[in-house]
Amino acid sequence: MLQIVSKFYVNYLSQVCYCRVDETCPLLVNADHVVTEPGCPPIAGVGVTCRQRCTVGYIQAGGSTSRTCTSHLSWSGTPPLCIAG
Repeated sequence: MLQIVSKFYVNYLSQVCYCRVDETCPLLVNADHVVTEPGCPPIAGVGVTCRQRCTVGYIQAGGSTSRTCTSHLSWSGTPPLCIAG
């Protein structure tokens, strides 16, 4: 059975998305010492881009700061790797 999600914001520009539940990426989880910038929705459809960064006192040693929900329903790139700085 196909379930439709009611409208929700897909990014900080307030674009509205009507997405099927089976066409969303999993929740973007923060790695150690990483935060996701405000505006990233908890339910993200294909094409939604979220930004992640290191918390205060840490510097990025690898990974991606910009992550996009792909047509494969996974996040592009890899989580930022943050080390004490």
